[in-house]
Amino acid sequence: MPVKALLATILVAVSVAACSTNDSGGGGAAAAAGSDAGSDAATAPPHDGGPASTADASGVVSGDAATRETACTSGPFVGYGATIARVSANGTLGPLPGAQIGFSTCAGFELTTDANGQATTQLTQGLAVTPLYESTTAISALGAEIPASTNVTTAVTLLDNDTTTLVPGFVIDGGEAAVIEVVLAVDAAATAPCDTTTGVTLTVTGHPEATVSYMAAAWPTDTTVASTTASTDGTRAFISGVVGATKVQIAGTLSGCAVALVTASQTGNFPLLAGVITIGTATITN
Repeated sequence: MPVKALLATILVAVSVAACSTNDSGGGGAAAAAGSDAGSDAATAPPHDGGPASTADASGVVSGDAATRETACTSGPFVGYGATIARVSANGTLGPLPGAQIGFSTCAGFELTTDANGQATTQLTQGLAVTPLYESTTAISALGAEIPASTNVTTAVTLLDNDTTTLVPGFVIDGGEAAVIEVVLAVDAAATAPCDTTTGVTLTVTGHPEATVSYMAAAWPTDTTVASTTASTDGTRAFISGVVGATKVQIAGTLSGCAVALVTASQTGNFPLLAGVITIGTATITN
């Protein structure tokens, strides 16, 4: 599903002043995955890998351009940097150039990732936003909602189209359901017994009908659902079967440890959309 179609589906009602903005300050790469972008327009100008910009009837600019004062611009801003990768059914992993990134707060605005799968922009500070990721070669995805209270970087791996049938619960009766992918990660400062992704249990708040499939470590080459109760040796969990919701919260537990789904880069809200995989992270720490 194209980014613009995704935006039309989930667009939230916000002021036209509360949106993403972009200029052609050029060239600055996104910060390393998992770190604070630590920049503003003065130090790392927004950039994307797309062609020269075009503007729609509302004046919203798509692509790389010097114009910043569009119908979708208002400060103060925080930095946003994304690194997009892709994984195929045979396990091949690499950067995803040419992917499009949109935002739920700004219809018509798109970034295009460069040869390294990277793009940066600015977001209106304090306005929660859902990023949208699309590529002709991958399953469309939403990111977990971002608080945008401070600079943020994100690293997302999209799933190639050939993995569609490998995601538990995604293909149902010939159609594609709404699925959440939670990537389990250990905080860099965590110590034993919280320096492991094994034994994590995830639940969807208020939705006991949801199914959590904890995948084997070698997914997608090994499609085994290792467990439906807690993680084993894998770091991916797919959540499906949620009924009657367009946005949910997820809780995580691990004995003697903390499992954070609300962080500087996640509000804890996970939007749901049929035919799209929502991607977020659960971080284990002491």
